[in-house]
Amino acid sequence: MRFLLLMFLRISGKHATYFVFLRRINPLTMKTIPWLFFISCFFLFELPVTLMGQTFTSGVNNHTEYYLASPLTTRDAFRQIQSCINIDGLRNDTVFGYATVAQLQLLTQKKIAYTLLPHPGIQPMAVMSDEILSVKNLWNTYPTYEAYVAQMEAYAAQYPELCTLVVHDTLNSGHHLLAIRIDKGAGPTDTRPKIFYTSTIHGDETVGYVLLLRLIDYLLSGYGENDTVTFLIDHINIMINPLANPDGTYYSGNYTVSGSRRYNAANVDLNRNFPDPQDGPHPDNKPWQEETVAFMALAEAEAFDLSVNIHGGAEVCNYPWDTWSTAPADAAWWLYVCNQYADTAQYYSPAGYMDDFGTGVTNGYAWYSINGGRQDYMNYFQSCREFTLELSGVKNPPSAQLPAFWNYSYRSFLNYMRQAWFGVHGMITDSVSGLPLRAKVYIDGHDTDSSWVFSSGLAGDYHRYLKAGDYTLTFSSPGYVSKTVLVTVEEEQHTDLNITLVPSGYVAPIMHTVFLPEGWSAFSTWLNLLNDSTDFWFEPLEDSLIILKNLTSVYWPPHINNLPQISPYSGYAIKMEHPVTIQFTGNAPDSTTLLLPEGWSYLPVIVSDSISSAVLFATILEHIIIVKSFNGDQIFWPSAMINTMPWLYAGRAYLIKVEKNCVLTY
Repeated sequence: MRFLLLMFLRISGKHATYFVFLRRINPLTMKTIPWLFFISCFFLFELPVTLMGQTFTSGVNNHTEYYLASPLTTRDAFRQIQSCINIDGLRNDTVFGYATVAQLQLLTQKKIAYTLLPHPGIQPMAVMSDEILSVKNLWNTYPTYEAYVAQMEAYAAQYPELCTLVVHDTLNSGHHLLAIRIDKGAGPTDTRPKIFYTSTIHGDETVGYVLLLRLIDYLLSGYGENDTVTFLIDHINIMINPLANPDGTYYSGNYTVSGSRRYNAANVDLNRNFPDPQDGPHPDNKPWQEETVAFMALAEAEAFDLSVNIHGGAEVCNYPWDTWSTAPADAAWWLYVCNQYADTAQYYSPAGYMDDFGTGVTNGYAWYSINGGRQDYMNYFQSCREFTLELSGVKNPPSAQLPAFWNYSYRSFLNYMRQAWFGVHGMITDSVSGLPLRAKVYIDGHDTDSSWVFSSGLAGDYHRYLKAGDYTLTFSSPGYVSKTVLVTVEEEQHTDLNITLVPSGYVAPIMHTVFLPEGWSAFSTWLNLLNDSTDFWFEPLEDSLIILKNLTSVYWPPHINNLPQISPYSGYAIKMEHPVTIQFTGNAPDSTTLLLPEGWSYLPVIVSDSISSAVLFATILEHIIIVKSFNGDQIFWPSAMINTMPWLYAGRAYLIKVEKNCVLTY
């Protein structure tokens, strides 16, 4: 083995540079003797060549996709290289990336030196299984495409009370974009936070693919047995998409992941194909791919609150932004969450794992800038907190290493899920109807670059993730009066804050209580009722009500009802078998002017308390013949100069007779 390695070192010093690069990414992997054997043999028979427009061997490419390294001298040089290829990583003074033949020619035209390297998707020690992995504990293998589909279908069939299989697109190739939704059948009005785990948008980064398949199995099989898992499924709506780019992963055929590639079937880097906050809808100057369209539609439909996009090729938690240098509003929260992920993974793994950049955490732009990434799209356009998780230094490692990566990572997966439960949560509803509202949740002096969130228009729920501290939250929705609330957030705690918003121009309803005694009496209400249906108010009183009438109409259930509405502009006579108190709800009427017809009528009282008879009748005194209470114990009789009715009271009705039509104003 030493002899092979020494031969490799003596053949070319540049090859030694590549070997050191692999050590730096994942020292644990390089200690694996079979992997050393593969690398050594590969370099003996298929050697990369430093090019400047010269020919190259086909052994270092994946048909139309090439992996390369280019020396970096200045930031301007980085931008030049980035304009030609899809950057994959930046290590010290070397840029690594992928290119098509046309992109290689562009590098040559610009006289940018590069070295072709073995394609990361080539993995002769990728043991494949065409069986369902969970049944025979085959987690040390990669599934064939057919086994992957069968595994996802088996989860839905075995745990129908917990999950469903979501096919959110079928690609032109016939491959499916699949996800398992673990929501216990809650449906679209579920108010729990929604979290999305997705992997392998770059088809040759395969570790996350198998680990997410295993995460689904761990959650479903652990429900009711494992307290943490049970809590997560009870309190969080979880969707997991193990494979975001099946055309790339199975580029060499459905039977193997060796020969997988970064790009999709159309030679497009999907993680450069999303709308970008800085560079617009098509930052890569390519149309949206069918995978991109599918994931954007899924994000729009599901309104995820928290997400992680899993990659390979490094071991680091990469938080926003990737496209610009401005720090995210929630940088403190991101650092807390990402360090929790990395620290946990480091604790349960050998030294050297998940410690890129020293801590295993980096800001995306501080590492290297990209445009069109899904992380920035989700954060900026979908108000979803998503970070990029680089899970393994080697993109497509031997399948025997997959169980080790699971042991390093699964606790961190669960920790990040738990974060979906922490922070500020609640319902935003219309104060009048009680219906859910889509509203903006904004923190003045804190939020920037679309860091605010929105409540769901279907259920009204919102979920705002924050580092511990005091915050002033403003809730706003078009057509409603905004509301501002001070809230204290504690670390790793769930804070409930339900909000009702009042419609603009809305006047709060008024309550009017009316007592109806046993036997005959007369009543009125001065309110425009929110619901003026006679049935609405008096059908519940059917055990006590005998009859309700005015001079022209009758409500006599179940026999007659030609009195469909209760109005503030009419008084009513009523007979009750038992005394009842009724509480009317409504608003003050727009007008307090009443047309009195010639002859007798029931007189309502359109004031909230009482009114003097002398004042009320002053303008129509010459037309009044007589006014009397319903039982006749009070009268107002101008011609006889008798007034035993000094006041008229709200809630009562009186009998009045006028000699001609006239108008009475309260």
